[in-house]
Amino acid sequence: MELIVDPLLMLERYLWRGKHSFAIAQHKHHRSIYEEADANKRRKRYARPLIDLHMKIYYYEGMKEWSPKKRTASDVPEGAIIVREHTAMNDLFSCLWFNEVHLFTPRDQLSFGYVAYRLGEAFNFYMFPNCEYNSLFVLHPHTREHSSPIEWVKRLDELKNSNLRETRGGLGLFTPYPGNLKSVVLPNVTRTSKAG
Repeated sequence: MELIVDPLLMLERYLWRGKHSFAIAQHKHHRSIYEEADANKRRKRYARPLIDLHMKIYYYEGMKEWSPKKRTASDVPEGAIIVREHTAMNDLFSCLWFNEVHLFTPRDQLSFGYVAYRLGEAFNFYMFPNCEYNSLFVLHPHTREHSSPIEWVKRLDELKNSNLRETRGGLGLFTPYPGNLKSVVLPNVTRTSKAG
């Protein structure tokens, strides 16, 4: 990405104008973390059973599907840019978000909405439309490389007694969860777009 506007204009537009201290773009296709999880599984961005386990934990802990009744524009960010002030709340949010990414899957878009949900009204942030990237940056395309063989795992039993462990996190997925996740049924995913 190459910034093509004055950074002060970004601060004024995304933070100061709405009295926010944290701003991030909305995902261009998905609003619900469950829809984003489904897209990650279809595109083989991470091990399908681990994404399911991750989402079951969030659903068990009360994270509902996104709906227009929620206070946020979306539960799924496009995290290429984050505009933020260094406040205690933003530092707490960033720390909790990183911990979720490290504990579960490296797909940070899946845990953003959960951390915002847990902090509630205390974390006041702004999500701007994804299409505004083009007026702020020149995007230089890159080729994504798969980060590890774990992305191709289709069943949890493939992970047992194997050396397939994520080296950059995911430790919480191999630690027994104290709740009964067998009773958790994830919501049906309704794709809101043909992409993604």
